[in-house]
Amino acid sequence: MLPSAWNSSTAASIILGYQGDHTAFGVAVMKGVNSPRVKLLYDIYHMQIMEGDVIRTIQDNIQWIGHFHTGGVPGRHEIDASQELNYHAIARAIADLGYAGYVAHGIHTNARRSLCFAGRCVPDLLRMTTIVP
Repeated sequence: MLPSAWNSSTAASIILGYQGDHTAFGVAVMKGVNSPRVKLLYDIYHMQIMEGDVIRTIQDNIQWIGHFHTGGVPGRHEIDASQELNYHAIARAIADLGYAGYVAHGIHTNARRSLCFAGRCVPDLLRMTTIVP
């Protein structure tokens, strides 16, 4: 039996090669799997593009999320003041939920700029996560 979140749009997405492009779909799959060993990778960049309302969606579904990816919107660049998402507010909301999992940032553009970003912004994100050696 397929999760209740499946519909013709979901079927079209799978045919085109896109799966789990909305949080509700991923949560329905997690509920169907019903295992504490299977969690969602919540890509904040893509979820802002696909559905928006990132903080509320995270708050409503934190129990299903095992890993976060970050990226600036637009352009999937570093998360700095030129981007539309307020990552300080997002990080604060995630930390307030008691999240102790992983947060990762993809380096897609200028490596030097990305490393400078990491020195300034990533420590804020790391304070809320558990680092596993």
